[in-house]
Amino acid sequence: MIPISFMVRGFGSVSFRIKSRNKGFSSSERPVIAWNITGMCNMRCKHCYISAPFNEELDTETASRIIDEMEEVKIPLVILSGGEPLLRRDIFYLMEELKERGIKVALSTNGTLINEETAEKLVDRVDYVGVSLDSPYEYWHDEFRGVKGAFNGSLRGIKNLISAGIPTGLRMTLTKFNVESVPSYMDLALKLGVSRVVFYHLSATGRARELADWYITRDQYFAFMDYIIEAARTFDIEIETTMAPFDGIYIAYKIAKSKEEFRELLNFVKRGEIISIYPNGDVHPNQFIDFISLGNVRDEKLSVILKRRFHFELKGPRCSKCQFRDWCNGGDRARAFYFNGINGDDPQCFLDVEKIGDLLRSE
Repeated sequence: MIPISFMVRGFGSVSFRIKSRNKGFSSSERPVIAWNITGMCNMRCKHCYISAPFNEELDTETASRIIDEMEEVKIPLVILSGGEPLLRRDIFYLMEELKERGIKVALSTNGTLINEETAEKLVDRVDYVGVSLDSPYEYWHDEFRGVKGAFNGSLRGIKNLISAGIPTGLRMTLTKFNVESVPSYMDLALKLGVSRVVFYHLSATGRARELADWYITRDQYFAFMDYIIEAARTFDIEIETTMAPFDGIYIAYKIAKSKEEFRELLNFVKRGEIISIYPNGDVHPNQFIDFISLGNVRDEKLSVILKRRFHFELKGPRCSKCQFRDWCNGGDRARAFYFNGINGDDPQCFLDVEKIGDLLRSE
C-alpha cells in the first residue's frame, strides 16, 4: 500500500488505527496474512484473481488450527477475503477466534450481504471493512461485477456498516474504462462518509488475464496520479493505492521540496510483509502471485512455511537498471510474470526513472 494522504500531508485514519504506523507492525516472521477463506462468491467479477466462485475451503477444525498457529507466530493482522467471505457458514466464529488471540481482523467484501443484523454482528469482530466498489455509476459496476443489482447492494452494505460505527473504506480497481470517473468516485466516497479509499491497479492473475486491453494508458496514469495528489491535499479521507509501488516514487518526486525530503518519502514505498493463504490451503507470496507456492497449511505448520522466501531477480531492460529497484522491487510481479516473464518488467510503470533518479544523487 502507498499511503498517499500521509505522504502528501501527514493525514491518516484507518491505517493508523490498525497499524499505528509502527515500522515493526509486520515482518517476514510475522507478516500480515490475506486469507482467501472461501472460494464461494455471489459475484462473477471480470477480474477475479482466484476465478471464484468454486466450492473449496478449509474445514472449521483446520481453520481453527491455523489460527492457533497464527497466534504462535504473532501474526498482527488477518485480512479475510474470498470469494465472498460472508458466504462461509462459520465466518463469525472464525472472526471471534482471531480476535480472542489478539489478532486484528479486516474484512474484504463486496458488501451486498451486509444487512443491519450482519453489521451488528461485525461490530465486535472486525477492526475494518473494505467494500469493493469499482465505479460511481451503477451500470458500470454491475457489468464489471457480473451481477445486476451489485452496485445498490454494495451501497446498502456500506451504509449499514457506517451506521453501526464500523470503520469502512472503498476499494476501486482501476482500468482504462473507469479511471476517468475517479473524481466522481471521490465525490461519492465523501457523500457516503467512508474513512478510506484504496485504488487497486489491475493485476493479471485469474480472470484478469483475459483483460489485456483494460490497462490504463500512460496519459491516464499521470492524470490519475496528479488528481489524487490534489485530492489528498483537499479531502479529509485516507487515500491509498496498491499493486503499484512506483506510485510512491512519483508522489515523492512531485511533492518533495528537497533531495533530503525525497529520500525520506521513499521510505513509504517499501512494502510491508504480506503472504496469502488460498481456499485450498496453498500459501503464496501475496494474493496475486498464484504461480509460486510456499507450501500448504494442510501439510505443514505455518511457522515452517513462513521461513521460505522467493526472491525475484529483476532482469527486464527497465527494472534491472532502475535506480529505485530496492524500493519498488519491480512493481507488481504478477503483471510482470504474465506479460514479460517472471523476472521481466512491470508494464504499468511509466516513470522516467532517469529524470527522477537525479534526486538520489548527492548535491
